[in-house]
Amino acid sequence: MDAPKLTPGKGRLQLVWENDNLCAQIGRLHIDRYGHVRGSLQIISTAPGQVGHLLVRDDYDFSADFGSALRELTGVTDTLDWRVILSYLAQYIPNWFREGEAPQVLAGKGAKRPEFLLWPLVPLNEPTVLYGSGGVGKSYLALLMAIILNLGWEKNPLHFKPLRAMRVGYLDYETTYDEVNWRIACLQRGMELPDIDITYRRCGIPLVIELDTIAKIIAEKQLTCLIVDSISLACGAVNLNESAPAVALFTGLRALNISSILVGHTSKSEDQAGRGKTPLGHVGFINAARSTIEVRGEEDRIDPRILHIGLYHRKANSGPKRKPIGVNLCFQDNFTTIEPAEPTEVDGLKEFVYITDRIIALLKRGNMSTERISEELEAKPNTVTKDLGRLIHKGVVLKLPDGTYGLATA
Repeated sequence: MDAPKLTPGKGRLQLVWENDNLCAQIGRLHIDRYGHVRGSLQIISTAPGQVGHLLVRDDYDFSADFGSALRELTGVTDTLDWRVILSYLAQYIPNWFREGEAPQVLAGKGAKRPEFLLWPLVPLNEPTVLYGSGGVGKSYLALLMAIILNLGWEKNPLHFKPLRAMRVGYLDYETTYDEVNWRIACLQRGMELPDIDITYRRCGIPLVIELDTIAKIIAEKQLTCLIVDSISLACGAVNLNESAPAVALFTGLRALNISSILVGHTSKSEDQAGRGKTPLGHVGFINAARSTIEVRGEEDRIDPRILHIGLYHRKANSGPKRKPIGVNLCFQDNFTTIEPAEPTEVDGLKEFVYITDRIIALLKRGNMSTERISEELEAKPNTVTKDLGRLIHKGVVLKLPDGTYGLATA
């Protein structure tokens, strides 16, 4: 037999023996506790009149399952030497997997600035975690991000800059096609958007188990980004406080080699540094993400159809953390609108904005004294004085002759 043609893909590997009308598809490769390379294996006949699966194993041990596979395939066809084919797989696949990607030289020459899928919060080809308590609008925000990417929508209410118009996949572990499609229709009507084309898939099996299927969808639909809603259900019935679920999820996403926005729930308490809440589960869900965004929501005190939402950039690996972003989500009978807003002006959201940003927002109203600023922000005068000093040093704020403070660009 001739050597097969090798085609690596996103999380998958395909070997094709063209002259023998045979194909082997391998996925979910990993090393078990005994050091054996395991993964899914499908051997498929492409011969005219005989197209079909000859062998399907969800957890094939390339070091130890040779005998059982040989017994199953013997007699299937007389034209193929299964001992040669399986021996090739047993030798080649473990070596290929352990070898990994070829090393590259880091010399700084020809370096390109890392790109963003959605500037300035969502890096390209990296995982981003968007998390918050139930009912704060995080799924709507994830869907809005998917629409922005799909349309290449520049003038969007989040003021994000999409890299370009692209194909997006939405892996839904929580609700239904009809629910998500209705949300899109309402946003489309409310925001007067053109046709939207997002690949939707209802999911019920942990993501790492379905890597082969998801990789196939990514390739067939030419997807550039995945929305995963939500993290906990995508991990399955596991203890999220242990490290293994986070390691498995992010290792799987890395194998897919695709940008991802993961929707997560939040811990019950604020973190000890007073920087808001953290994603539910092990710290690995924070550490493995390249960017994390906390979502907080407050229902309008007058009109319950309006949800005030704040996005707070909690972690950034590709540059500085960005200022909070605010939007108002307004629900009507058959349409939904999302408009830019200022989180510094909403009780329940402004408390999580840095004092310096709140001072800047406050001074947009006019010049104020230290005492007045402290009173408006309900902050200690010493804290306000220190932050005013920082803003003066940066050239953002000026101290005026009458002792008050104003914006340098006012």
